[in-house]
Amino acid sequence: MCGFVGVVRSPGRGVRPDELEALAPVVARRGPDGTGVVVEGEIGVLASRLAIQGGHEGDQPLRSAEGRFVLAYNGELFASHRRRLRGLLRADGAGEVRVASDTALLLAFLAHRLAGRRAGDPVPDDALAPLAGGMYAFALVDLAAREVLLHGDAEGIKPLYVLPRPSHGETWFSSTRTPLWAVGGRPTGLDPAALAARLVLPWGPDVPATGPALIDVAGGTVRLSPSTAGRATVFPRRTPVGGAVGGAGPRGPAAAAGERPLDLDALRETLEDAAREAAETAGPATVFLSGGLDSAAVAAWCGRSDVLAVTGRFAPAGGPLDESDLAGEVAASLGLPHLVVDCEDRDLLLDLPEVIDALEEPMGGPGSLALHRVAMCARAHGRVALSGTGGDERFGGYTRLALALSRAGAWTEGYDALRVLMEQAGPDPRRRWLRAVDRSADLLPYLHPDLARSVPLAAAREAAFATMFGPGAPAADLPPARALATTEVRTSLRMLLAVEDRVTMSLGLESRPVLSLGRVGDVASALPEGWLVGPDGEGKRALRAALEGRIPERVRTSRRKRGFPTPFHRAATGAARDVATAVLSDARFASRGWWDVAACRRLLAEPRPDHDRALFSVLSFETWARRFVDGEALPATGDPAP
Repeated sequence: MCGFVGVVRSPGRGVRPDELEALAPVVARRGPDGTGVVVEGEIGVLASRLAIQGGHEGDQPLRSAEGRFVLAYNGELFASHRRRLRGLLRADGAGEVRVASDTALLLAFLAHRLAGRRAGDPVPDDALAPLAGGMYAFALVDLAAREVLLHGDAEGIKPLYVLPRPSHGETWFSSTRTPLWAVGGRPTGLDPAALAARLVLPWGPDVPATGPALIDVAGGTVRLSPSTAGRATVFPRRTPVGGAVGGAGPRGPAAAAGERPLDLDALRETLEDAAREAAETAGPATVFLSGGLDSAAVAAWCGRSDVLAVTGRFAPAGGPLDESDLAGEVAASLGLPHLVVDCEDRDLLLDLPEVIDALEEPMGGPGSLALHRVAMCARAHGRVALSGTGGDERFGGYTRLALALSRAGAWTEGYDALRVLMEQAGPDPRRRWLRAVDRSADLLPYLHPDLARSVPLAAAREAAFATMFGPGAPAADLPPARALATTEVRTSLRMLLAVEDRVTMSLGLESRPVLSLGRVGDVASALPEGWLVGPDGEGKRALRAALEGRIPERVRTSRRKRGFPTPFHRAATGAARDVATAVLSDARFASRGWWDVAACRRLLAEPRPDHDRALFSVLSFETWARRFVDGEALPATGDPAP
């Protein structure tokens, strides 16, 4: 796990090491174990390392044995990847690569597979396909071809961005946005169209602001060279999706009428393989354990009795914000040590600037603040944490999915307000789902009236619908339940993976989202549709069936949706009221031109649910503006052009 930043300039415009070194402070939060710089003429790269595998042989940027290639790598090769790469190298006649560092192994493999490649040639698929199912982003400098190859994992777990600067004859790249804003100019005001898109689908590819146009490379490949400096094209990933779950007859509960049977053995094997691989680390590890199915599955199948289960809760003990009882049952049944973290309301406001710095986003949800506190405790125990992030999206766990499909019943009790809201969108399940995820009500009423009027919300809703479900969209021709689950993976899961990675990495902790690794995604995407959501609204039917006999029945059959609810409104109007008041009373808040100041301040006096998101939305946007628009989080660098 690491952070890196680099630049490619037009011919004759060399890079100075000090230009990159000035950006080291913002890169180092993703890699506290050492920083290195490599500069070769018009190409330069700086990397900071979080050492998980191997010793100094993995220090970065890392040069290949023959000196042609230089690698900056942010990611993790698990055991199956390492075996695959070693086997391919042996089969190619390259012999045995005896290194402990996954970075060194990856570099050896890429150097071998790309040894015959010439400048401008496409990147062979067989050089990247063996990494499928992992989490990584890397920059590979080919000094012979005078090119930089950028590549990110298919899920976008590890961030990777590009900033072309044609007027400067250069293209910058980085594992985070902050260095690119430092060299290319800060984001400035809110872009009404981008803001509308972000409110309708709160998982857009970039922040809703005017300013430098960064390119998200998630799941793609970019080739940069001095001859093309100032431009960048993302080539989509072409690795084929893996096999499906199938079998010659039912091995679990009867399949839904007209559907192929569910192969529970194959599902269990896939989940266990992913969990055991993610749990492989030389040092201690933790698992983020809630009272729900996803994290229980990770704990049950990780194969380590010494992993520390960490559960966060908010007061009062035993109240609706405390899932430690069910989490404790899971830990006890598996023989795991269990740590309950009592999260304080006030910390939610105090931690907000630090979390916004990590996210580089004005949204993400108040749960990111709770994750930050739990991750701090996990980091005190070790450098690796396992999570169940992705279970709801891959296995049909959200109640909004059941309600969109009009499958209400015992499993959707208590969601009447959401059901009424979704029904206002009409009978189409896709439009119902879009209404459920729309966050415009959390922010739009608190914007300055002039700005609010300029936000094209209706157009953004239609654009989102077309992008998700229109002709040519991945979900366009799928059955309803599968279409919505596919869309959840492309939207909410992408956001949750980004939040988890950025928050944990800012603390020097590597989080491994088990249910998004290995073949889990392929297997989940091939589940029979009826095993996503039952006729009475039961979500995650397949996962629930796979866990029978592995976790306590009270947890496996619980109808309460878990998810570490976070009392941000309660905190902002109670224990941290002074912090919230100071932000809303600041002269910058009033003069920014974004806010209906009176409406925002009234939020501090209005009785709302503890977990209401309106105050969070306002305060997260304003905190982001301070940190990035005002430049508080950016290093002081001059124009990097020589």
